[in-house]
Amino acid sequence: MATPSVFLDDRMQAVEDITGYKFADPKILREALQAAGSTLSSRSDGNKRLAKVGDTALRLVLDSDGYGKGANRGMINDIICARASKSYLAEKGFRKGLDRFIYKNQAQTFVSNGVMTDTVQAILGAVWIDSKRNAFAVEDVMAALDLSWPEQGSINDLL
Repeated sequence: MATPSVFLDDRMQAVEDITGYKFADPKILREALQAAGSTLSSRSDGNKRLAKVGDTALRLVLDSDGYGKGANRGMINDIICARASKSYLAEKGFRKGLDRFIYKNQAQTFVSNGVMTDTVQAILGAVWIDSKRNAFAVEDVMAALDLSWPEQGSINDLL
């Protein structure tokens, strides 16, 4: 069921469908989808503040998951470095088709890896804030975006 709001547009609805998370405050999702310099953004840095929050939430969930699985510190660090890397986040964002829903600035003809990384992180940050700091909500969105702690058999493939 769609979130009823004048702020929710087709792009935002599509991102909610991809992530499986319904925003209580769609304005924060709109902010997460705004690249720096976007005409919709009242801030020149667009979604970068949310991206910082999202990067921290991503690392927190991965660290906690590693602890819960009994992984040693080195393994946890390796997984975090791999799953929170700019290239990995960009790849997963493009694979999920998020590039079609980013509000780009007028000078952008395509979505760069950096813009995609910021957007994926910003979406996680928006979920963290919208869910009132619920790590389980972030973890669910991470799973939808293929950012979760890897299954045991694929850990060695990842490293």
